[in-house]
Amino acid sequence: MKMKVLLSAIVFTLYTVSYAQNMKMIDTSVPKKDKKEAVVVEYDSLTNIRPYKDASYYKQFVGQSILFYPRNPNSSESLPKYYANFLTSNEQVVAIDTIWRKKRSNPKPKDYKLNQITSKRYKPQLVKDGYVTLCASFHDILEQGYRIFPFEIYRATNQSMEKHDGIFTPYNEIEGRTFKILDIELSDAGVEKNTIFALQSEEGDTLYWYAKRGEYDGFNYTSQHYPVIVLGFMDKMKQLYLNKDIYIKNIHPINKYKCMEIAYSGSEDTYMVPSFVLKNDSADLIMPLCESPSLFSYKVSIFDNQKRMTQMYFYNLDVVEADVYEETMERERLAKEELLMKEKLAQEEAKKLASIKRQQRTKELYKKYGKATADLILKGQVCIGMTKAMVLESWGHPSGGINKTTGAWGTHEQWVYGMGQYLYFENGKLTTIQN
Repeated sequence: MKMKVLLSAIVFTLYTVSYAQNMKMIDTSVPKKDKKEAVVVEYDSLTNIRPYKDASYYKQFVGQSILFYPRNPNSSESLPKYYANFLTSNEQVVAIDTIWRKKRSNPKPKDYKLNQITSKRYKPQLVKDGYVTLCASFHDILEQGYRIFPFEIYRATNQSMEKHDGIFTPYNEIEGRTFKILDIELSDAGVEKNTIFALQSEEGDTLYWYAKRGEYDGFNYTSQHYPVIVLGFMDKMKQLYLNKDIYIKNIHPINKYKCMEIAYSGSEDTYMVPSFVLKNDSADLIMPLCESPSLFSYKVSIFDNQKRMTQMYFYNLDVVEADVYEETMERERLAKEELLMKEKLAQEEAKKLASIKRQQRTKELYKKYGKATADLILKGQVCIGMTKAMVLESWGHPSGGINKTTGAWGTHEQWVYGMGQYLYFENGKLTTIQN
């Protein structure tokens, strides 16, 4: 009876996992980590985590929980379904490979050997012809003679992607799941310069995420984004804006929006990122809280550049809450009223001074030329018999100049004004007015 049970188990194993013996097995061991005291740094909850070279930058995120972005449920089947850079400390049994020691017509139990296939991948799974990528890494890696590429989206260039056999982590064990950061270490081991995140799953499993370290181009890290959001950052955004009225200064005319909810948005072939849904009477806006890298690397997809140029992200908006905006507008209104009042007072003062000057001039002209002539001058009029001084008081100097002729009869002058107006003087007296 015992012999039959053992033979049945062997036959069952042959049918279920016999193909594993012939697969290309790619695996990586996790180095032992020395125990060290954790340095506690207060987290700035107004920022999300990004690739960066400085080790001190990452200390603030230790103890925080992160969420790996989910992918669009309508994503293409040709997108990667497995990750190569999530490891654990403890080996797990992936499958049992049955090896025939000796083949004969009537096999006996001693003719078979059961060989366990183990791996330090997180949630290891045997994969045959699967699209594999490195989560948040850019360069390819070489493991035991097999090269794995974090491809950009080759379909856009009409190229075909390679598939791989091996032991990898299924995407649904990572994407859309929350992990606590236990520690972060910058490693210079090997060709790759990694940022190693020690994470704890909600089930209590410990895993190591080997991510690419940030590359500084001399100006910034703008194109490099991990596919995660720190939950503390998202909670802070909710606290500041969710279910509140806000004004957005970047969008003209400036309108009031209500921040209704946080939803996940993204195109068919990208990660879905947390986004605010903003509504008002005339429009609904989807504003991503953060940028998402390609499913194939830690950089924003090179084929999405044109879209990114027109996409507005919430962190780039000039946003204020409604009450703050209204207070600001009230201060600006009061300041504008004060300015208008000052301008009004200045105008009234100017009018007052002009009136005083007119009165002084009138008094002087009355005294100098008499009332009749002074009234004509004040009205800007001239008449025959006026002296040159009187004309100058009324019309000012001729814009076209003076033509002067002197003879035995005396001195003749033509004063040329604009618009075809001429005045003629004989011996200093106005004798002719030509319009």
